[in-house]
Amino acid sequence: MLPRPTSPARSLDGSSHLCARCGALTPGIPVGGLCRECAQIVARRAGRIARWVAMGTTTPLAVYVTLTLPATAHARILGAAAVVAWYVITARIARRIAWEWLT
Repeated sequence: MLPRPTSPARSLDGSSHLCARCGALTPGIPVGGLCRECAQIVARRAGRIARWVAMGTTTPLAVYVTLTLPATAHARILGAAAVVAWYVITARIARRIAWEWLT
């Protein structure tokens, strides 16, 4: 069995790799991974993009639901719940797509 190679900056698993975004040698990240600072920057940008996408798709849905549902309290509550669920699901999907796109 061959001994594990040593590196100047040892981590828990003994490996250091370059950040895929900034090129900093960071212990403990996988090959092609991001360092902590780059991951935070990408997460903030992805969250911002996701919020805009979610609002852009939720606003027409809310207008449609308001105009087409009857004016009863039960229908309004169900319509509001559907719009909120749409926003949450769309934001999660858009955040994941933006994360993959930005890395």
